[in-house]
Amino acid sequence: MIHLSNNYISSKVHSELIKQLALQNGSQQVIVPIRTDRDFGKNLINDDRVHIDYIRFNSGLIRYFPMFKILRVFTRCLGSLFRAYELEAGQGKVLALAHNLWSDGMVLFLFSFVRPLQFVLVCRNTDINIFLPRLIQYHWLLRWAIARSRGLVFVSMAHRIRFETNWPKLFKAAHQVSVIPNGIDSFWLNNQCIGNNTRPFQCCFVGRFDHNKNLKRLIRASTRIAKKHKGFRLVLIGGDEIELTQVLGEDKIPSFVTVKGKIDDKWNLKSVYSQSRVLAMPSLTETFGLVYIEALSQGCALLCSRNEGVDGYFDAEICQSVNPYSVDDIYDKLLSLMQRNNLGLNIDNKLDQFNWADISNKYMGIFR
Repeated sequence: MIHLSNNYISSKVHSELIKQLALQNGSQQVIVPIRTDRDFGKNLINDDRVHIDYIRFNSGLIRYFPMFKILRVFTRCLGSLFRAYELEAGQGKVLALAHNLWSDGMVLFLFSFVRPLQFVLVCRNTDINIFLPRLIQYHWLLRWAIARSRGLVFVSMAHRIRFETNWPKLFKAAHQVSVIPNGIDSFWLNNQCIGNNTRPFQCCFVGRFDHNKNLKRLIRASTRIAKKHKGFRLVLIGGDEIELTQVLGEDKIPSFVTVKGKIDDKWNLKSVYSQSRVLAMPSLTETFGLVYIEALSQGCALLCSRNEGVDGYFDAEICQSVNPYSVDDIYDKLLSLMQRNNLGLNIDNKLDQFNWADISNKYMGIFR
């Protein structure tokens, strides 16, 4: 299979999927357009069945001209696409996966006129929240690409619903539509910790300390909870105190907030999850968010944003979605989850769908 992934270096979900596809289906040819030399070798896969070709291109001013950027990436990747195609053609039909609808999908769409291949398109956060709303003039081309593909995949159920509602002509062009979530590391599936009644009155957040993660509103809502419940704690993981003060625009961090920085060790992260009642991450935009599922595996209830991320995957007992721009809504839903009477969550079989082996089979099922 050929993979084209513009954001391969920014998330490990792409490499995890590719590793599983290689394990189950053999040869994987991965083409990764990169913008700087320091991105060479990121998320490299140590497997003889996987070949990764990092293609350097200068984004510069072309990022302001989306179609010109597509043509530039296409020409830069053309040699790698030919090599990957020749390697895969000897095994039968050539399959290809565009890990993003616009940035990768349009390149594979163009290449499908040069060499016959079956390709699948994956719609992600940047497609839903940036490219589709802003590139209306190219919707005719996207509709052609979707119709020419084997199918359209959404990582989030919420994004599938938004896509069908906002762009019905594009949606109807797809031969197949599937919702296939990202998977989580087997560590979390093998070390589940269901909720108990002895957890402290603690909420956690795991993610970047940036504007999109909406920490400012989360802390404003949490401040109101802290005034009602003196034992309330908010544990923040993913950045340092300097980054937090910059995001908040304030010099002082509230006393109920604990900043733990980045935690790479899974056992240490598991300890935080298992001592928290809720994982709260009301991001402004979110493709999926693996930390939601990691936290759920440790018995945390979830607070996410409406029409983003994991919204639509679980019932209200497990997950509450909010308007990320409303401090009142964040406060009401977070307090409700924190105060639930029975801290145990019924997650029987709910985590099975996030197993990478099953996810790999679902992708292959689209081609079959």
